[in-house]
Amino acid sequence: MFNHFFEHQLKGSIILDIYESDIPKFIKENSELLRQHESYGWPVMYDSIDEMEQILIEGGYKYIILMSSYGLNGWVLAKNFEIITRKIE
Repeated sequence: MFNHFFEHQLKGSIILDIYESDIPKFIKENSELLRQHESYGWPVMYDSIDEMEQILIEGGYKYIILMSSYGLNGWVLAKNFEIITRKIE
């Protein structure tokens, strides 16, 4: 995992969906959040949004979105991800 952001992490959240999208969509959907954290070098050091987009694309990062029943909605930036399912007994 490279970086992540989750809103309202609550115990007992049920993950409903995990899906991958592209970096341009990441930039568009999180533009305000990125502007707020620009001076902190988050999620990566960059001088402009275009530069950050280029860094993420050239680095092969994926935008992985999590949706849950309540709380825990957010995203992960990573090069790879794997969903492992387990039967709870």
